[in-house]
Amino acid sequence: MSTDTDTITASRSYVLGKGTSALRQIGELCEALRRTDLSDRQLRDEVQSHLSYALYDFTKVLSTIAGVEWNTEDRDKVAQGIDGVEELLVRYGSMRLEATRAYRVRTAGERIYELARQPKAEARTLMHEQLRLIPAGTRPFHTLADLLEQVTMGERPWSDLQQWCAEHLVAYAPKPVGDTTSEEGAATKSR
Repeated sequence: MSTDTDTITASRSYVLGKGTSALRQIGELCEALRRTDLSDRQLRDEVQSHLSYALYDFTKVLSTIAGVEWNTEDRDKVAQGIDGVEELLVRYGSMRLEATRAYRVRTAGERIYELARQPKAEARTLMHEQLRLIPAGTRPFHTLADLLEQVTMGERPWSDLQQWCAEHLVAYAPKPVGDTTSEEGAATKSR
């Protein structure tokens, strides 16, 4: 027999699940709006205003259901797009850090940085595998994918790719022990 507590728990879980789904869609919408050239300034401002008010209320509801203290940054995170939404969902306990796109990109980026320092024969195939984990078009990896293809086809030397990685993937270089400036450290602290 179901109790009121079971019903409340199921309702919270349901609302948090549906809210998570809606938040993802809104994050995708925010990313699409940023990519779209809305030349009508009045329309753009009106859309942004309505989204801001909706996110203000919606994130308050979800934070209450999740039992997490709300702040205005919650609304702003969603407006950043899917990476911001996922960071917020980790904070709300609705998503594991390891499942976020930002975490996957960071982890693959760190591995690619290390692979670029190894001989071509050992690293090229593994680098292709890591690039498949990163969403297409993610900067700066879209350029690396093209460069890796040129190396694979013999059009460019491995040393060009190594130099490019050393210059453009420095953000993915191993951090000194105790350094909390990485995305993972920041997301973990906000929980």
